[in-house]
Amino acid sequence: MKKSQFISLGILFIVVAIIIIVGAGKDKPMDNTQNMMPTIPPSTPTATAPANTQAPSTEAPATPTPATKPVVDNIAEFDSYPKTTPYKITTKDKNSDNDEVVFSNSELTEALKGFNYILSNPGTNSTTDVYICIMLNSYTFNAETIRILDFAKTNSVKLSFFANGTYLTNSANHEIIRRIHNEGHTLGIRGDFSAMSHQGLIDATWTLELQYQSILKDQTFRTNFYTPENRKFSQRDIALLNEIGYVPVFRYQSVIDSTTKNKTYDGVLLRVYMSEEGNNSSDTDDVINYITWGLQKGYKFAGLATNN
Repeated sequence: MKKSQFISLGILFIVVAIIIIVGAGKDKPMDNTQNMMPTIPPSTPTATAPANTQAPSTEAPATPTPATKPVVDNIAEFDSYPKTTPYKITTKDKNSDNDEVVFSNSELTEALKGFNYILSNPGTNSTTDVYICIMLNSYTFNAETIRILDFAKTNSVKLSFFANGTYLTNSANHEIIRRIHNEGHTLGIRGDFSAMSHQGLIDATWTLELQYQSILKDQTFRTNFYTPENRKFSQRDIALLNEIGYVPVFRYQSVIDSTTKNKTYDGVLLRVYMSEEGNNSSDTDDVINYITWGLQKGYKFAGLATNN
């Protein structure tokens, strides 16, 4: 082969090689990482949940504190109060319309001076409240109590019920007590403590509280109101009952009847004994009729409370 042919062939080979190299360079992606800074998009504010810096609580829910029997350290001081002379409520006084009112004679008013008690007008938040206190006795016929509770529930009426030890001991009455409590009525205790020693009175009231707790299955339950049995009480009773957390509530009349309407005024407290006959529904009728009349007149019927 001639020399010129070799030269031409070499040039052709070089051209082909250059074409191949250039073509390969075009197919390869350009690496811009060294020559270009990355583009950072403008930041957009985002809501960030605050860091929880508080350790999760490991404390158990607070356990309600059971009621405890009152302890009177200065019990001997109650010797200074008369204990042998019981007082009784009377209704001698008249109001401007010549109706009997709940306040009694000046001797009793003087004897109660300085004590925390309820004789009338217990309400302070409303001028139209009427307070009916129903005495539950061993002979109380439960069907009549149920009638009153049914009526009270239907008409959004609240009442106060006072039970003695005999009533609480009878298991037939326990469901009534539970219903009274569950429906928001007030429960209280009653009894004649006038002949008891100081400690005897404390023990007697605590026995009633334990009966309530057992019936309600609630060791935190404690009543705040007491009413005398047979209207007997002394200054010693009132002083000691106040000391251990009770507000004594006194009797006005033993029945609600057709005359009660004329004795009704803002805040009056009426105390009612259910019929001793047990199955006599006339007492219940009188209570229901009276409450119906009171509601129509704009009165409200409230249970006793510690802020009354």
